[in-house]
Amino acid sequence: MKPFFSIVIPTLNEEKFLPKLLESLGKQTFKNFEVIVVDGKSEDQTVAVAREFLDKANRINKTNRMKILTSSKRNVGYQRNLGARQAKGDYLVFFDADVTVEQNFLKKVYQHIKKEESLLMTTWLLPDSHETIDELFVLLTNYAIELARYTKKAILPGFNIVVERNTFWAIGGFDERIKHAEDIDFAQKARKKGLSPRFLKEPLLTISLRRFRREGRIEVLRKYSKSLTYLLFKGPITRDLFDYPMGGEYHLEKKKTHPFKTLKKKWHPFFQLLFPR
Repeated sequence: MKPFFSIVIPTLNEEKFLPKLLESLGKQTFKNFEVIVVDGKSEDQTVAVAREFLDKANRINKTNRMKILTSSKRNVGYQRNLGARQAKGDYLVFFDADVTVEQNFLKKVYQHIKKEESLLMTTWLLPDSHETIDELFVLLTNYAIELARYTKKAILPGFNIVVERNTFWAIGGFDERIKHAEDIDFAQKARKKGLSPRFLKEPLLTISLRRFRREGRIEVLRKYSKSLTYLLFKGPITRDLFDYPMGGEYHLEKKKTHPFKTLKKKWHPFFQLLFPR
């Protein structure tokens, strides 16, 4: 049976994060979908993890299908397009390897498509932590996506896009030259084609804030602001504006602590005497 959804997941060294997403996909109540993992020649066990899920899925239910592709380039846009070219589903679903979805995610999206005939959409986001500052950031992100629908500048998060397959190619797919914000560029091209993305309050997708924890919230927001400003006023970003590494192993590294902070923690009573508040 032809799959209704083709879920495309670009990966690079995601052995620690990919299993959680695959597990959440394995629990979906809507079963008519395929999964396409497009790996950028990972140096860890990412492909082995994907194959393990594939073998397990085949034993349990042959309705779900899975492909593992190897990409010659480590580029998110290129890898997503490569997966889309191999897709058989009516709708493409683009996820990043570090997200997870509730078990009715595909079912609710399917029901919406059948009711509203939507061609392009994304969904409400949740953070992967219960810290107030993380919850506030994601809430503001949701509002920003919603408000952008009423302006000439649409926003779509690349880690959570659902689009009808022919519509995806009519838009032009992802621009493979782009270094940063390829998802916003895709949204802008869609808007120029007269497509306004739907923003579904249900179902929910949980995003990872691992980059915020690795680099610091202020630094990541600075990068996002810089790339968004450049894109809106100068056009697609085809050169590196800043260091923004792809790959799960980067986020597993502990952020280095400044020597002064380490010394201050060790000699806290002494610092209190010298620098009283």
